[in-house]
Amino acid sequence: MGILRCRRKNVGLVIASGHRECRPHRRGAEAGTRRIQEAHARMAELTGEGSSDDALVEAVTDAEGQLKEITVNPRIMRLGSEAVARGVMEAVQRAQQDAKAKAKSLLTRVQPLDSAIVDERIAEIADELARHERGLA
Repeated sequence: MGILRCRRKNVGLVIASGHRECRPHRRGAEAGTRRIQEAHARMAELTGEGSSDDALVEAVTDAEGQLKEITVNPRIMRLGSEAVARGVMEAVQRAQQDAKAKAKSLLTRVQPLDSAIVDERIAEIADELARHERGLA
């Protein structure tokens, strides 16, 4: 299972996986990995949508902000080239902002922890594994 290894002795920060006492940590790591993989798949499908102030231009971008689709209502042509350019810019920028917000929301749901919490949890697991190892010696 990738970097998850089972070792009864010399357990470092690698989450041991083969013994009864270590299985909850392994399951937690596997669940986290699955959530990250699912988030990557959803991220590939994520789109942002935006429209101009007058709603005559609509844009769709991917998660990285790349333009995927643009729809221009023919009525905007009566307003002149500056209005067309402004409408396109507004729609694309709003679609990019929407995609960015959706991506941030998705990633926050997958990994809501900050590094201090992660470091604290790693220390707890290391202490627990060290106590377990001392009990086996």
